[in-house]
Amino acid sequence: MNTMQINLNSHVELNLARTVYKKRGRILLPDFLSAHSAKALSDLAPTLPYHLTMNKTDDGVANITQVDLAARGQEFHQRLMSAVYAQASSAFRYFYGQFEYDKNQNAPGDLGSITREVRSFLNGEAFLSALRKMTGIPDLTHTTGQASCYKPGHFLTSHDDDVKDSGRRAAFVLYLSPTWRADWGGLLQFIDRDGHVAEAFTPTFNALAVFRVPTVHSVSMVTPLAPAARYAITGWVH
Repeated sequence: MNTMQINLNSHVELNLARTVYKKRGRILLPDFLSAHSAKALSDLAPTLPYHLTMNKTDDGVANITQVDLAARGQEFHQRLMSAVYAQASSAFRYFYGQFEYDKNQNAPGDLGSITREVRSFLNGEAFLSALRKMTGIPDLTHTTGQASCYKPGHFLTSHDDDVKDSGRRAAFVLYLSPTWRADWGGLLQFIDRDGHVAEAFTPTFNALAVFRVPTVHSVSMVTPLAPAARYAITGWVH
């Protein structure tokens, strides 16, 4: 891994994005980063040391490292997935790979250096200014974010991101998988008051999804058809 410089696409249509966002409360903006920056982040995504994260019935969070998961074996993984699926049938649950930038910024070597670079971009003026322009919210000050890795069987059930005193004003997802088809799952789904999917975004490479908080949404389960994981940078702007 080497250090990188992350830049926006100078031709990104922020004025049009603001018009759409004002009307609908969400937008999928294609070609958000420069081609070089998008490729660099996409190449980096599969190399990060993700842990498997899931929430528990007591609202706690359980994280399992790749090393621990491998040591426990495939049978343990299958039992774990079955237990999570049973809980998710009637409650908010998530199950996917996560790499937390805040907790890894002081990691040794290249990992820490690149983590700091990504955090710097997510909290830099270029990204924040673009989000202010898109959302029409002038007082956005910072973001919190993570890298996510959704493999077949991973999912995020419906919720609205509205955490008390978090200061979240909007959510964002920057998609980093070079190719993706809707058939493979992993769609960002927006749920209407009647429980229907009002709209769904396919995780198109180098597209940025932004939506208001609170908005009820989910990520559909990645299917066995997917030949690779669904990678993204996701978070909130405060």
